[in-house]
Amino acid sequence: MRCPTLLKSILTVCLINTSFLSRSIPIKAQPIPPVITAQVSNQLSEKQISQILKDIEKAYQDKNITGISKYIASFASATVLYKASQISSSFDFIGKDEIVNYLDLILQKIQERKVIEQRVSIQIMEDGQLAIVKVRTVKEVTTTDGKKYYSSGLDVVHFALIDHQPMIVFVKTEGWIAEHPAKK
Repeated sequence: MRCPTLLKSILTVCLINTSFLSRSIPIKAQPIPPVITAQVSNQLSEKQISQILKDIEKAYQDKNITGISKYIASFASATVLYKASQISSSFDFIGKDEIVNYLDLILQKIQERKVIEQRVSIQIMEDGQLAIVKVRTVKEVTTTDGKKYYSSGLDVVHFALIDHQPMIVFVKTEGWIAEHPAKK
């Protein structure tokens, strides 16, 4: 019956010695590798918004609806007001899907778009959570049926910081469009 007691004693000594040895032998410290993470900003910046506007313009030129829609919040809304000759039209869109469907329809009808003049102003609100962008544009547009139009407009775009990402939450577009006079 001494065997179980002897076995317990040996195990206890082994555990104590192992514990003791692990503290007494110095272990060479391994440097902790740096963790590379994307820097998350808690505020919008003019540089950030300018880059997004460039990305959206490139996507628009490439007719890449996904490149545009990735910057639109799911709950975004838009108001579009256009005047052409004696007719004016007004459209309201609620939600990303409605806005994207409208943009896709517009992109399908445009063959070519040339910006004649453009002025952009970016205003970041004091707390850095909201930016208001005003884009005044004069452009010449050729539709897929070959007709040419002049267009002038003002886009007011509201960006908000959502989950640390700048997203479009509201757009108001007011514009004028007229058919390019035919050459005689």
